[in-house]
Amino acid sequence: MRGFGSDDRRRAARIFGDFPLILLDDDGAPLDARATAHDLSERGFKIESCAELKPGAFFRFSLSLDAGEQIEGRARVVWSEKTELSFWAGGEFLGMAAGDRRRVRRATSPSGVDWDALADKAILVLSVLLALVVGRILLSATSLRR
Repeated sequence: MRGFGSDDRRRAARIFGDFPLILLDDDGAPLDARATAHDLSERGFKIESCAELKPGAFFRFSLSLDAGEQIEGRARVVWSEKTELSFWAGGEFLGMAAGDRRRVRRATSPSGVDWDALADKAILVLSVLLALVVGRILLSATSLRR
């Protein structure tokens, strides 16, 4: 199955999971009340549906996040693929309320902690402590020999 493309995957943080999704056409008529969103990012999501979604089509959606939060908005189909059991598509967000956009950003963004920088600092601190301990041991050994 396709995605938004390798460039988009590198640019946008994603969360993988199965999120309940309701799809409506652009006029508000139901397309699929039991669709599933996968691979959610700030830019959009992957859709698994019984409704055929054609590239370029606009739709409205209501997506449920794990925390029970609802996100609603408008999107565009950027790719689609039919399999034996369902239709798959990529939906690109076009419009959402500011609060919903923040909820998506919060859900898809890391905690804000730069774990690599934190690990580098921890290694530096441990190295300094080790050097101090070794220095202390060497000084003690030198003092005992005198």
